[in-house]
Amino acid sequence: MPKITTDCPDCKPLLEKQQAIIDMLIKQVELLTARLEKVERKGKRQAAPFRKKRKADPKKPGRKSG
Repeated sequence: MPKITTDCPDCKPLLEKQQAIIDMLIKQVELLTARLEKVERKGKRQAAPFRKKRKADPKKPGRKSG
């Protein structure tokens, strides 16, 4: 946080209030950026990297008769 220097006595409380708001907004941006990155990583995850392909001529289900 930069040091606040001013000759105006009425400006100092206003500048301090503005700096507090800026600090709060910076923290909020960092938090939201982290949450966004987490959501983006979660969206890229896959349960299985490759799906098995269907067989061209699958066998009939069940036991053979006889």
